[in-house]
Amino acid sequence: MKNIILILFIALVSCSGSDDNTPTNIDENLVGKWSLTQYGKWISEPYNYTNDEIIWEFKQDGTLTVTVEEQATIHPDMYIQTSGTYNYFTELIEPNEYQSIQISSVPDVLNYDINNNMLRIIHSQENDDNSYWYNFERID
Repeated sequence: MKNIILILFIALVSCSGSDDNTPTNIDENLVGKWSLTQYGKWISEPYNYTNDEIIWEFKQDGTLTVTVEEQATIHPDMYIQTSGTYNYFTELIEPNEYQSIQISSVPDVLNYDINNNMLRIIHSQENDDNSYWYNFERID
């Protein structure tokens, strides 16, 4: 009898987990490949990028893959200066409206908006000398 109870307990525990590890806080409009077109700080001239020098690919599983071409000139203050994989999630600000994004290795909470295949990610705080932005164009 103890063996039957043990077998049932093991079967119940092993089936109770979910195989779906997809994060729920991901804005589906953000998922895809984006080419960085401009990075800037409020107090300096922006850096312009062309020819897909820097690509950010937001995936549905909450990972961000960044690809940086070797010849790309990187703004010295820009976060994520090398190719790599990072984690991210988005947050609802208004019902059904995503406006905030957190990216691992970026210490700031960022705001974003998507309009006509253009993505703008912004860090802007009142009285903050560290305000900056990223502009992207959707490529996939």
